[in-house]
Amino acid sequence: PGMGRARQALVRLTLTTKIGLLLILPFAGSLAGVLTFASYLDRTRTHGHFINVAGRQRMLSAELRDWAHMVSLGQDEDRAGLRSRVEDFQRALVALDRGGAVLDDTVDAAPPELQPELASVASLWSELRPDLLAVAETPRGDARFVEAYRRVDGSLPMLRNLSHRVVVAFEAIRQRQRRE
Repeated sequence: PGMGRARQALVRLTLTTKIGLLLILPFAGSLAGVLTFASYLDRTRTHGHFINVAGRQRMLSAELRDWAHMVSLGQDEDRAGLRSRVEDFQRALVALDRGGAVLDDTVDAAPPELQPELASVASLWSELRPDLLAVAETPRGDARFVEAYRRVDGSLPMLRNLSHRVVVAFEAIRQRQRRE
C-alpha cells in the first residue's frame, strides 16, 4: 500500500505538471507572437518613416528647381522659400545618413548597404548647396547669380535621380528582409 501511494503521487504530480504545461505553453506562445509582431510593427514604422524621408528628398530636389526658377524670373519673395527648402533637404540628408529627428519623428541611420547611394547624394549636394544659396541671396543681374543658376538648373535633375536611387535601393533592402 505504501508503494501505491507514492506511485499515485508521482502520477498525480505528472498530470498536474502536464496540465500546467498545457495551460502555460499556449500563453507563452501567444506572448512570443505578440512580442514578435510588436517588433515587426516597430521595424515597419521605422522603415516606413525612412522611406517617407527618402521620398521627400526626391520631391524636394524637384521643388528646389521650381523655387530657383521662380527666383530667376524675378519673384524675390520666393527667395525665402528656396532657402527653407535648402535647409529642409540638408536636415533630412543628415538624418538619413546618421539618424535623427526629421519630419516630426526620428529616423534610423541608413543601413550600410545604402551608404554608397547616400554618399552620391551627399557629394552632389555639397557642390550644389552653395549655388542654391547664391541663387537665393544674390541679386538676379549679378554674374554670380547667373552662373549659380546655370549650375543649379543643370544639376538638380541629377540630384533628383540620385535621391530616387536611394528610395529604390532601400525598397530592395526591405523586400529582401521580408523574404528572409
